[in-house]
Amino acid sequence: MKAQRIVVTEFGTRAFPDPCKTIWGRFMSYFSTEMTDNDNVNIYPVGDQLYASTETNFIRRVDQNTLTTHEKVDLSKYLTINTATAHPHVDNDQNVYNMGSSFGPRGKYNLIKIPNVEKPFENASIVCSIPMERTLNPAYYHSFSITDNYYIFVEQPLVISVPTLAMIHITGKSYSDCLTWKPNLRVCSKRLVLCLVL
Repeated sequence: MKAQRIVVTEFGTRAFPDPCKTIWGRFMSYFSTEMTDNDNVNIYPVGDQLYASTETNFIRRVDQNTLTTHEKVDLSKYLTINTATAHPHVDNDQNVYNMGSSFGPRGKYNLIKIPNVEKPFENASIVCSIPMERTLNPAYYHSFSITDNYYIFVEQPLVISVPTLAMIHITGKSYSDCLTWKPNLRVCSKRLVLCLVL
């Protein structure tokens, strides 16, 4: 509101370049890869703290009594991930499990564990990874499942078009424009189960 314009691209809304920037500055802003830190999807516990989340690698601590927001945590500083779901699972020992993607030529879907210890993020780990079947069209996912014996992830045919994602700053598209339904990419049963609980 202070800038009187949309300053960060969100899921369905494209940001506008700063009109006060020089021509060069506006041109360079098309190549910015800044992800939203608008954690407006979910709140979950990490140890004795609460964190607000969205579908990026950023989460923000929230005071459970006053709802005041505090520091932002960039999960990619602790784990090799580019995104994380907003809907992790918490086990009986208060360990947090989540899914996060690592994009690139060797893209992976990663099962993340944030343990219930004194320094949870510093002790976070990737429990297991599964290579992406299609690195230029990885599956979009909003969550995953846990049973007593398995972590279940479905690599579905609703995909993220990486070429479209790479060009959104030039084409003026939003993140929602990067989602494509490809029904010919059927779900393969061998790719349903991500990791057996040991």
